[in-house]
Amino acid sequence: MPRPPSVELLDAVEYTAERWDYLAGVLSQDWRTYDEESREIGSAIAAVHGGLCERLRIDPAELAERLARLSAVCETDSCLYPTGRYRHLLGRDGLEAFERRWKEQRGW
Repeated sequence: MPRPPSVELLDAVEYTAERWDYLAGVLSQDWRTYDEESREIGSAIAAVHGGLCERLRIDPAELAERLARLSAVCETDSCLYPTGRYRHLLGRDGLEAFERRWKEQRGW
């Protein structure tokens, strides 16, 4: 039986995304061997994260903050793409909040 969605589970998936981003960066050095696997694993993590966000109905401002934080710590864009998969969950205000926070974290 699958676990019910929870913020704690979302936190665990985000931690997994951070770790995967690091590992995907290491594996990309041998892209001829691990290109397909990296994409598949990253896509699976993104699907779980997106599904949890949908089921939890995370507030767009909170989701924007979570995604901006992940974008700041993830260096290889290995699995989460805030302006794609999450656009419908963020809405216009959430997307603007994400972009504002993303720029703040980079000092722009």
